Amino acid sequence: NTGLPLPFFSHGGSNVVTMMLALGVLMSVSRSRKWR
Repeated sequence: NTGLPLPFFSHGGSNVVTMMLALGVLMSVSRSRKWR
């Protein structure tokens, strides 16, 4: 459970939501790793 669900991606149209989610996760990881 470390990736986005397939059904969510298959939905299509919700590309913006997927991108936002991916960005949020990336930001969270970066912050946790202190990528400053």
